[in-house]
Amino acid sequence: MPNIEIHGVITGRETSLRAQIFELLKDEPFATDVVVSVECTATITEDSSREKKPFLRVFDSDGGRAYKIGALLSGALRMDVETMQLRSFHHA
Repeated sequence: MPNIEIHGVITGRETSLRAQIFELLKDEPFATDVVVSVECTATITEDSSREKKPFLRVFDSDGGRAYKIGALLSGALRMDVETMQLRSFHHA
């Protein structure tokens, strides 16, 4: 299950960003498994000059798929994206 976290985005923009993410991934075979977690209200992401640096983080147990999602979102949304491969995922 790919999990895409939104970090440091200005409150109010997360809703449209979430919609854009789902739209970009809608034709992928794993689209119904994607979840988007919003971390922007509690997360402040700034560099040393206090410039805001929002980013996305993609977690997936399939490292190749995480990379594919990260590359697609980074290019389409013009945002920094971190990708992380999970060791395992245990479905409830």
